[in-house]
Amino acid sequence: MQKNELQKHIFDTRPAGAVAYKLQGSGEVEFTFDDGTRLEVTVRAV
Repeated sequence: MQKNELQKHIFDTRPAGAVAYKLQGSGEVEFTFDDGTRLEVTVRAV
């Protein structure tokens, strides 16, 4: 992943999956809920 590259990943709302992804990620990780049905994750390499 290039530096400062933004990637958005859409997941079903599964807290366990979100935690696993967060542990594997690097840089800044933001979690945003969309209507409580999806989880949007934005990852930026730093």
